[in-house]
Amino acid sequence: MEEVTTPGVSEYGCSRSRELARKRGFDVADDSSIFYALLAIQSRVFFEGLGDVVRIHYYNGLLEGTACPEYKRRYKGSIEVPLVEFGDDVLRVLVSTWRNITSVLKKSGWKLTSTTEWTFMTYTWNSI
Repeated sequence: MEEVTTPGVSEYGCSRSRELARKRGFDVADDSSIFYALLAIQSRVFFEGLGDVVRIHYYNGLLEGTACPEYKRRYKGSIEVPLVEFGDDVLRVLVSTWRNITSVLKKSGWKLTSTTEWTFMTYTWNSI
């Protein structure tokens, strides 16, 4: 994922994400925080912060040229989600993924130590 920065600060921060979103045909604000993630070779998801909401713009280049009628014109779009709800969902997925990964690593011979269960940055990995 691209780093979130103040809009217009660098070509690698929000301004680059904004430029790419507009190139894909999305209407993005000039003063919003925005970043994107690549999900596949030709798929991007842009996350745009607009006050109390997150506008999520998605583009799937692989579906753009599909011959399947059920996917025609569904290769891109935008949805808005309340910021707090979005944050809750992101944290829920993060915790679930973290627990699954640590479970697999423990089974494969890695030792996980931590000062607290919820302080992710204090984890250290030590090979047994």
